[in-house]
Formats: sequence, C-alpha cells, structure tokens
Amino acid sequence: MNKADHINRKDLRALLMQHVFEAEANGDFSAEFRDAFLTEYLPAGDESGYFNEVWEALTTHMQEIDTLIQEASRGWKINRIGKVDLAVLRISIAEFIYTGLSEKISINEAVELAKKYSDERSGRFVNGILGTVYRGWSKDKDGQPEEETAGETEEPAAEEAEDGRTE
Repeated sequence: MNKADHINRKDLRALLMQHVFEAEANGDFSAEFRDAFLTEYLPAGDESGYFNEVWEALTTHMQEIDTLIQEASRGWKINRIGKVDLAVLRISIAEFIYTGLSEKISINEAVELAKKYSDERSGRFVNGILGTVYRGWSKDKDGQPEEETAGETEEPAAEEAEDGRTE
C-alpha cells in the first residue's frame, strides 16, 4: 500500500493487517518497527490513533490472544494457521476485547480482509474462529452466553486438514 492523501478506517485496518503480517514474518513487534512502518506508509498528518491503539492492544496481549485462537481453532496448531489469517484474527480479537470496538463490526471486517488477502475458505475459517472466541469471551465476561453474532466454526476441507490438523 502506498501513501495517499488520506486513509479511511477500512484501509487503515488493511494496513495494520499487512504490518502484523510483516512483524510476524520478521519476528519484530517492537515500537521502532511499528514507527518505521507508519513513517513509510501512513500519509503525513494522518491520524494513527486507531492503528496505535490496536497495535498496542495486540502486542500487549499477544499471548492471551494467541491462546484464545489456539483454543478456538479445534485442533489447529497456531503456527500452522496461515499468516494472513493469523494477522486478521489477532487484530479482530484485539479490537473487540481490548479496544471496545463492536464485535459485529470487527468480525465482519476481519472476514472481508481474509477473503480479500487470502481466499474464500479463509473468510469462513476466520468467521468461525472469531465467533467461537467471542462467544467464549462474552460468556466469561458476563457469566451468560451472548446471542450468537458470528458463524459457527467450520471444519477445514480435507486437503487443509492434512496440512494443518494436529493428530
């Protein structure tokens, strides 16, 4: 993504996903790495508040977020989840658990990102994982399960199962 005159929330979320993907690939979730990325890709004078808020939530709570993903993935090892899907999952969970963004908005945007940057099956996979995480989190938070807001977790296709399933 190149610098533009202004960037909207949807594009900023995609930029954040690209940065989380890059940080995972480089093993560098430092503030310096984030700042260098923002300097290169965020338009001069554009507000990076959303980006920084989600980034801080994600990096501060990465272990908890990854545990939630692992528990919801029903047999998938987290290191076998596609890196785009993992970035999208991490961002969405950081958004609705740690920044207070509506889970409906966050999950919908995550599914769209997964479809755009990965494939159609990734959209369903991401939706299922996030729905499971949200239902578990909302039950723990309130003591009562929330009304379902996302799809059910779908089992991976056979060819995916051979590649990503644990025994």
